Amino acid sequence: MDLDLLIASIVVAVVVIATLLHVVLSAAAHRYKWITALRTARELLKNPQLGPLRRALSADSPGERLGAAMALSELTTRPAAKALCKALADDKDADVRSTAATALGSRAGSEVISALSKAATSDKSTIVRGAAVEALGASRGESAVATLIEILKEGSIARWLPGLRARIAIGAMAAEALSKIGGPRAVAAIGAAQASRHRAIHRAAREALSLIELKHVAAEKDADAPTMRNLAAAHVVRRDFHEAIRWLERASRIEPDHAETFETLGTLHHKLGDHRRAERCYDKAIELDPDEPFPHFGMGVIHRSRDEKAAAVAAFKRYLEVAPDGDQARSAREFVSELGGE
Repeated sequence: MDLDLLIASIVVAVVVIATLLHVVLSAAAHRYKWITALRTARELLKNPQLGPLRRALSADSPGERLGAAMALSELTTRPAAKALCKALADDKDADVRSTAATALGSRAGSEVISALSKAATSDKSTIVRGAAVEALGASRGESAVATLIEILKEGSIARWLPGLRARIAIGAMAAEALSKIGGPRAVAAIGAAQASRHRAIHRAAREALSLIELKHVAAEKDADAPTMRNLAAAHVVRRDFHEAIRWLERASRIEPDHAETFETLGTLHHKLGDHRRAERCYDKAIELDPDEPFPHFGMGVIHRSRDEKAAAVAAFKRYLEVAPDGDQARSAREFVSELGGE
């Protein structure tokens, strides 16, 4: 009996150790893949030529392929879109496929919509299907509506089917994607989804209809700037930064002396990696309201990224003068010290 207990304990210990080892090794492999991807993307973007990008997209290393997909997302040519469509359809790594799907969201054309629609409905990975649904919404293509309606319906009525939670989650994403495209068919489908027994889809449909209604109000000739800023804020919550920028730019034309509009525009451009536009918006915000702290911090971060030490220190110090106990005060002090500004 004691021997049986000992053997059982040894077996349990071996299983636990093997499981922990698998988790550790998997995490290390995942981290290595992303480090490789970032390094590869950085190298490929130094001289972005389609030939090397395509070759990297066929590499044995998933990290290199992921990096190639990241780099291709920066190219807006039709051959680049075609390469991304192929990666979305054929690559064995889900991270590569989801990156390709996201990159295709800003493209147009029947080939892109077809590739995204297929991934959204049949890919084995929930992450890839979700990325494809979001990309269909970002494409704002009328030809994407039919696929998104089917996905929304499937999630709305899903019962005890395999992958129930995933179907519901992706159905909710489809409601949001349809709100970006708009149109009578999309609105009707979203309205019907409000009757879904699944709380996530019901809530997503309600929010999507609210967003569509707000868009209609903001599109009126006499729409005011606050309405447009509210619409932009709704898009920021949905991480649709390009659309948020579009509405904020309209608001800035109506109220060109509203400092907060330019501050938010600067932040969004910064998030999207467009430092030139971010800097211009932060400058305008500072001109309109020199005592608003965050634009100074944002300018400091931009100067620091360019290794413009003196300008960065000056911006961070100005932030600390205006907001010594602000949310970014600790980071500002650390940056000043790092840059030799005492």
